[in-house]
Amino acid sequence: SITKINGKYFVTVDNSKKIEVIDPETFGSVGTILYTQAGFPRQIVAISPTEAIVSDLERQLVRIRTVEPYGEPLEYISIPRSVEYLVTVDNKIFGMTTGGIYVFDTDNISKKAVRVIPEVNGTITYNRTDIDPTLNWIYFNVKTCKSNTAAGITSVQSVYRMNIGTGEFEHYLDLPGIDMMYGFSVSPQGEVYLCDCLDYSAQRGYIRNYKKDGSIRNFRVGIYPSQVYFP
Repeated sequence: SITKINGKYFVTVDNSKKIEVIDPETFGSVGTILYTQAGFPRQIVAISPTEAIVSDLERQLVRIRTVEPYGEPLEYISIPRSVEYLVTVDNKIFGMTTGGIYVFDTDNISKKAVRVIPEVNGTITYNRTDIDPTLNWIYFNVKTCKSNTAAGITSVQSVYRMNIGTGEFEHYLDLPGIDMMYGFSVSPQGEVYLCDCLDYSAQRGYIRNYKKDGSIRNFRVGIYPSQVYFP
């Protein structure tokens, strides 16, 4: 993943136990944060002017510095289940995991302090998640049942969203023709962008843009597209 913090891009390098800090003008590395224990860094969110939290597939959250000297991680925080996507709103961290959404206070991030918002009906992939610029809605994709006939169950990928203030879920958009995806984002204009890796056979994939008027735009990109980032 890539996140801009304090004027630098913080990039998690998959399966590497490290985070690269990148200059946005030259795209050269200006620092490296190396884990001192096992970890699979995924997403990064700032929690203060000088620190951020990194999600990790090793059932932990990792606290890092976002100003020089970057050094090693400041803390490894054990949690019940692994989290991939994180967002911060009103001094709270929302972490997307199987079984629901974890909620932490930014000043009390611990295994004992976690709260859980249970999942809605459907097969939810919480690592395909985004938050709108107003910080009022968290978007995520759900594989839902479209029809159940003698020929079998037909499923469709749909986008749902949760209102952060009320905790209520609602349907947002269906994504026809998509069975799997590798990344997912919602633009500031409310349009859905997803990364389609086709059959995951190291061939070039597509960015598919589902517009609010129902039309779809397709852009062929490189191998294994994984994230659409809106600065």
